Amino acid sequence: MVLEGAQVHRPRWTAEQLLSRHLGCAPIGLHLEIPPVTDEEALSFQAGVAARAQGVPLQYLLGSAEFYGREFIVGPGVFCPRPETEVLVEAALSILQDHPSGAGPDQRLTVADIGTGSGAIAITLALECSGVRVLAADRSSLALGFARRNAERLGAAVSFLQGDLLE
Repeated sequence: MVLEGAQVHRPRWTAEQLLSRHLGCAPIGLHLEIPPVTDEEALSFQAGVAARAQGVPLQYLLGSAEFYGREFIVGPGVFCPRPETEVLVEAALSILQDHPSGAGPDQRLTVADIGTGSGAIAITLALECSGVRVLAADRSSLALGFARRNAERLGAAVSFLQGDLLE
């Protein structure tokens, strides 16, 4: 198998993820009854396998990554949200819960996510802690595009700023 030869972690699972996405079914569906595969779908799947074997992140090939129980759109130009970053979100939520916001809009706590990328941290904090004002900044317009789409799709109130924090 190509993925095993490239030493891809969990090659069978990876192949199932790619194939199910190309066929528009859940991965479990591949074990129940494989849907008919068109030549175009087969070629697209093979291209995905080859790209993954060359080191392209699976999330880029799938077009999304899960973070804190939500699906975030990702692609080249943003880092994929990582499960260990959920620990950071848990810590931030704990701090925010210990410091409740005041009654007026000027008394709300503000959280800034610098280098927001896909917006996973900012969006998650905005959705999990509604009394907080969330700002998300990135110097990349491409990354902010992903973040804005994710915020809109998930219904998160986040303000976006483009710029370099060091400037």
